Amino acid sequence: MMVSGSFGFLRFATVRAALTPLSWVYYAGYRMKRRSVVRRPKSRLPVPVVSVGNVTVGGTGKTPTVRHLARVLAEAGRKPGICIRGYGRTLRAPVVFTGADAPSSWETTGDEALLYARDGVAAVGVDAVRERVAMALIDRYGCGVILLDDGFQYRTMHRDLNVALVDVTRPFGFGRLLPAGTLREPVGVLSEADLLWVTRADMVEAGELRSVLDRLEALFPGKPVVVSRFRPRALRRLSDGTRLPPDALGGKRAVCVSGIGNPEPFERLVESLSGAGTRRRRFPDHHPFTLEELKRIEVGAARDGAGFVVVTEKDSVRIASGRVPSEKWAALEIETEILAGGDALLRKLESLTGHAAETLCL
Repeated sequence: MMVSGSFGFLRFATVRAALTPLSWVYYAGYRMKRRSVVRRPKSRLPVPVVSVGNVTVGGTGKTPTVRHLARVLAEAGRKPGICIRGYGRTLRAPVVFTGADAPSSWETTGDEALLYARDGVAAVGVDAVRERVAMALIDRYGCGVILLDDGFQYRTMHRDLNVALVDVTRPFGFGRLLPAGTLREPVGVLSEADLLWVTRADMVEAGELRSVLDRLEALFPGKPVVVSRFRPRALRRLSDGTRLPPDALGGKRAVCVSGIGNPEPFERLVESLSGAGTRRRRFPDHHPFTLEELKRIEVGAARDGAGFVVVTEKDSVRIASGRVPSEKWAALEIETEILAGGDALLRKLESLTGHAAETLCL
């Protein structure tokens, strides 16, 4: 299995072995922090709370999964509010908004928050202390359910549905905690999840997917499991917002530009749509793109004869449309498709919202 992004070096067993003593130090600190957090009383909101998180670092698909759940809940009439920390923003004060009154700059909110607001189905609250903005979402916007983005480790708030994502392309963090592996916490804490959600199921062979599912069943027998993939929905030009069908990439060379935790699945998806070859330009997670960087990428794309420069939706938030050098630049919009376990998810949501399962469309 190939591991990409910031942790590709961990493919090598010798590197992991050398870093293992540091993982022991990390674990000692983790144990102390966990004991402290467990002793604290949990705050309880007057509406249901759905947490979506994971136990590994790097992208597991939290953002498209939260967006999917927000849409499902909005269509069922339960106005969702999304609480998020807002990684990478410069403002530290709490911010609460909808798509109608969203700040103009991602630096105020972080990139995911603006992406959620653009969907127009949820109000968004950004703060390290999620309880503060959660109550503002309830009081100011009448939100009937709170979605807690990256909330698996946020144990000071009571969660009515605790969803843990498992990216099938790198599911168990090499079996080691940071920095020798990519685990934030030991795999065993997945027992705290009410639902396990396996993402990117189409990115591995059927046998490898089956192996991951079998291991989850062996470790957590009877735990409900959802299996999903992310499918392309459209290409959106950054210059003017024009949407093109994904197959507009067909037969055209492309440059994949990304500043996300796990870029390989995105790059593979672009390659499958292009069929004519791609070049990869990777940046650190949540990278603030400069005009000089964009121009250099544009020059390289012209040299390679690329018809498109394709970025992720999250990266597009950090690239101002007025700074994009040409119409070649487009964001690949994706959506979640449930492949298995949809009934289990519907039952969980039905128990929270009070809506019959047939009104909840996945």
